[in-house]
Amino acid sequence: MPLSAHTREQLKTLYNAFADRLLEPSDPFYVAQVNCQGDSDAIEEIATEIEWQDGGGGCLFTGQRGTGKSTGASRLKKRLEDGGTVVFYADLSEFLLLTKEVEISDFLVSVAGAMSERVQAVPVRHRGSQLLGPLRGVHADQSRDHGIRG
Repeated sequence: MPLSAHTREQLKTLYNAFADRLLEPSDPFYVAQVNCQGDSDAIEEIATEIEWQDGGGGCLFTGQRGTGKSTGASRLKKRLEDGGTVVFYADLSEFLLLTKEVEISDFLVSVAGAMSERVQAVPVRHRGSQLLGPLRGVHADQSRDHGIRG
């Protein structure tokens, strides 16, 4: 049954009333079991795979607004850091204009710029082999779901 114009307008207002924000696992509104299937935890599985890899790798979190992409990436970052892995996290919404379709070249340049900025932020005394030795991979989160054209 199609929605009336009034109902559509009310739902649009409600939809836009919820501000996009990262929901940390410590937030009282966070529900850990939402993205789990049985006893399985996808973030734990991804963290284990990253830790066991001899080479680099990457993870792509996709989904509609509010489905837990940024929260999952935040959980993954914390889990890896707790295990001794150096993690560079970047929200690409800070580097891309997300109101239009993203070209693959813009995406790649943005990832490179974001990672460069994060590495530059590391104190000079930590930039030696002790820091980069445990680096297992670089993982980026595009916190909003937008088309990427190749």
